[in-house]
Amino acid sequence: RAASRGFPPRAPPSRRPLSDKSTKKKPTTAAEKAPAEKAAAAAEEAPPAKDARKKIQTRVDPHQLASEFIKASPETRPQGTESLASLTPEQRMRNFGTAAALLGFSGWVWWYSMNSVGRPEGGLESLEEEAAEARVAAQRRGEIEREAEELADLEVTAANIEG
Repeated sequence: RAASRGFPPRAPPSRRPLSDKSTKKKPTTAAEKAPAEKAAAAAEEAPPAKDARKKIQTRVDPHQLASEFIKASPETRPQGTESLASLTPEQRMRNFGTAAALLGFSGWVWWYSMNSVGRPEGGLESLEEEAAEARVAAQRRGEIEREAEELADLEVTAANIEG
């Protein structure tokens, strides 16, 4: 498939373990550690290998690669109704199940939104009632404060008359 697009085929993955740390013996004495430290220092100072330089120089532009994939796509993929006809019954059932789940979820979101926002008992009328109650409570507080001030003034004048 990759060769038909103009790319070399991938090599199969290696069968050796990902890291060979478990097979190597760790140095325990100072004499065993010295050669390993010298090799590590030499590797840090050495210039990059020729293979690494080639890899850096042969990088492919991702936009160019995507363009090549798009141009090669009609040759390698069935289009439209052909691709739908090539689906297995299991793939079709999974697609229908996913579509039904998404449709159910979006329907539930719509239903929840309509019930929570457009609820008649929690709408504008209840806000107006609460505002009216707040106005009445504010008037009562104002009257009580005025009465308290009048009583305080009367006490002050009574104290002035007596004193």
